Amino acid sequence: MSGKKLRVWPVSWAPIGSDSTEAEREAARADLQEVHLGLESALCRQLHYIPADPFWTAALGEQYTHYRSWGQQQAARSVVLAPAKSTTIICLPTGHGKTETALAASLLGGRGLTLVVVPTVVLAIDMERRLRSMTNSDSWFAYTSPEDGREESRREIVDAIRFGRQRVVFTSPEAVAASLAQPLQQAAEAGLLRSLVLDEAHLIEQWGNNFRPEYQTIASQLRNWRRTAPTGTEPRVLAMSATLTGLQLETIAQLFGESDSTKIVWAAQIRTEPSLYVDRFHSAAERDAAVSRAVTMLPRPLALYVSKIDDARRWTAELRKSGFQRVSSVTGDSTPSGRREALEGWSGQTASGPRSTTYDVIVGTSAFGLGVDLPDVRSVVHACLPETVDRYYQEVGRGGRDGRPSLAYLATAGVIDDPIAQKLNSQAIIGSPKAWERWTTMFRGSPRDDPAHYDLDLDARPPRLPETGAKNRLWNLRTLNLMVRAGLARIHPAAPLVREEAETNEQWFRRLGDYYAWITTHVRVSLEPRTNDPNHFRERIEATRTVMINAQWNALSRLRRSMTGQSCIGEDLADYYTASFGEETLNTAAACRGCPHCRREGPAEFGLYRTPWDPAPDLAWQPPPHAEPLKTFRSAGTSLLGIYWNDAQERKHLVTGLIAKLCRAGMSIIGGPGLTSDEARRIQEAASPHPVIVDADGTLAVAGEVPLVWVADSSDLWDPAVEARLDGSVVTYLIHPVELRHPHRPSPFRNIHTASISVEVAGRAL
Repeated sequence: MSGKKLRVWPVSWAPIGSDSTEAEREAARADLQEVHLGLESALCRQLHYIPADPFWTAALGEQYTHYRSWGQQQAARSVVLAPAKSTTIICLPTGHGKTETALAASLLGGRGLTLVVVPTVVLAIDMERRLRSMTNSDSWFAYTSPEDGREESRREIVDAIRFGRQRVVFTSPEAVAASLAQPLQQAAEAGLLRSLVLDEAHLIEQWGNNFRPEYQTIASQLRNWRRTAPTGTEPRVLAMSATLTGLQLETIAQLFGESDSTKIVWAAQIRTEPSLYVDRFHSAAERDAAVSRAVTMLPRPLALYVSKIDDARRWTAELRKSGFQRVSSVTGDSTPSGRREALEGWSGQTASGPRSTTYDVIVGTSAFGLGVDLPDVRSVVHACLPETVDRYYQEVGRGGRDGRPSLAYLATAGVIDDPIAQKLNSQAIIGSPKAWERWTTMFRGSPRDDPAHYDLDLDARPPRLPETGAKNRLWNLRTLNLMVRAGLARIHPAAPLVREEAETNEQWFRRLGDYYAWITTHVRVSLEPRTNDPNHFRERIEATRTVMINAQWNALSRLRRSMTGQSCIGEDLADYYTASFGEETLNTAAACRGCPHCRREGPAEFGLYRTPWDPAPDLAWQPPPHAEPLKTFRSAGTSLLGIYWNDAQERKHLVTGLIAKLCRAGMSIIGGPGLTSDEARRIQEAASPHPVIVDADGTLAVAGEVPLVWVADSSDLWDPAVEARLDGSVVTYLIHPVELRHPHRPSPFRNIHTASISVEVAGRAL
């Protein structure tokens, strides 16, 4: 400083070891420059914006005129077309709009509740904020814990669910299993529980096996809802995640799917935004010095991850002592209000609108940040070794959600951090001796009103085991979840409560309240014939347990290997997240903006070492019941029905109304050169709350899997997409001018295909 002038100059720095080559250091400096460039970087996420279907804009608002990618388009279409009682699993990359995909079907119109299960209170409140902004509403959508200070909103949401006024609710699996159990069951019985959405669905297997079993026991509630709902209103399930392994897919399908109605939309892609750096040290002191320097030098907002709550407290104190005043922490011990204050102060967003930021750095354990959509995080630092690939990738994924380059730096002290990762990796999977003891205790105490089922008391406790209360119930749930995975038991809905003829309203509602309290502590199961054979039980439990433990250890081993630079981390991640479902292999596209291996091995091409291919999944088509309203007019042996207009007046006044009726009757996919975008919009207005999908590029017509309404626009124009369907087996309604020529014969189409009626006749029939 000289006189009144302060001289400031930049210091070139990147988190790369002193033993690196000059080429590696230059690559790291260029990489960091891209992070600082932000929107001006040529490496910003490039999405393929595709014109939206009419239902998408009608549901979400006029600003939603495009899909962000092919994956989002097909996911949104699959969800909105999914019939009652179906299960759809969506794997869509971060930044491609999973939340909008889940909400579009709910906001399109009509009565019914969409229940969205999220892992954290902060995420529930964040989603509430986003939905309020989307709908210009001040309604409550987040149902949180009593400790969160939102008692008024809790009461209003419960009342709205009971009376069919609540469109969407975001909540935790624990609330679904306890305080919301009764109103949700009542909504299902009234046919008002439309959809169950499982956000961050990979947690069903990750957390449901261990410390949050409610993620898996919701499945038994779902069976109750579906059994008691009026026919045609059974809740459909949407499970969403950016990453899913084969084991996680299997768990979701097993618990929440039906064998013939579980479909997958797979658009998995490793993210291009983060560049990855790794340093391994011999001591905790060396690691901590490197982390302190990284937090000081790297761009912010920044997340610093640790594995233990004590370490989060220590790092928060150390950073403040070093001069960082804008730092806070979030761990599993954080109070709801403290967690909310930290995230709102970090993001500058609250449920009621924007606020000034107060934090640049958040220190957290794995309980922090899951699914929170703070777009502009520039750096993620790990002062630990995450225990699985899943945890590492999820936490790295906090950075660059706005599509701009970000940086992830991991520093570990092997002698300290490796044992901690191994311990955390060893999830509490109960062994066969204790599982048998717990099972036999629950089984012996279960009443047998139904010879095929057993109502198990989750509070049953083996006399010699010390756990009581909630901890005892947790271990019983773990035992049952493991038995289901092992094929020893199946979970079923609780037996329905029947009102007695002479019962007064007061008596009935009192007994109903007791029933809902009872089902929160009891599970109904059926058994396979050899479940109570101790040898068979132990054999099946140990085999299943071995598969689960091996999966955990393989995940940690793979992470360790990637960190050494032996291979590209992006390719290893893509391989890890490539899954199998049935006979199908679901590939994940590899991507890498830089990792220890790639920076050492060679120059990047177009700024990326691995450029991902753009996933373009198929529509997950599930035929709804009664999806062909004009079947009686089709000739036997043909799937094609011609519907013609005679003159311009009929074309103008009858065609759009006819198509709207067809959409309301279940034929939601329309297309053809004779359909304008303005007509498609008006058809959606008339058909709402039923969706209208426009096959603008003809891909659905060529796929030949879905019923289609196709509009021709002149007497001599023929479309190859329709021609391919002429002799096919999939229903096609061709709406055309009366003199439309057949493509291969010198005659009008309606004279050759006897299944042909006028728009007037078709309209009257509907």
